[in-house]
Amino acid sequence: MPNIEIHGFSEKKAMELRSKIFNMFLGRPYIDEMVVTTFPTVVKDRRGNDQPYLRLANSHQRHTREILEKLGSLEIDIEHLKLEAFYPKGNVPIHQ
Repeated sequence: MPNIEIHGFSEKKAMELRSKIFNMFLGRPYIDEMVVTTFPTVVKDRRGNDQPYLRLANSHQRHTREILEKLGSLEIDIEHLKLEAFYPKGNVPIHQ
């Protein structure tokens, strides 16, 4: 499940980005599994400059390159986390 997080943008800009991101991936086989998460975060560097970014956490690594290439066209910093697994509710493995 690709999860694209939006950090450091105003609520209005985050909602615009969310729509733009979903539109970028229309027709891709993973679009129905994709989520876009917005956070009301303030992201600043040491000097107080805004440093907004996107974060990709993806449990299906085979689509990662394509997702990063498409997101890269937005000209926004991107952080990529390799997600080990995603467990739908009710399917979390229990170790004893």
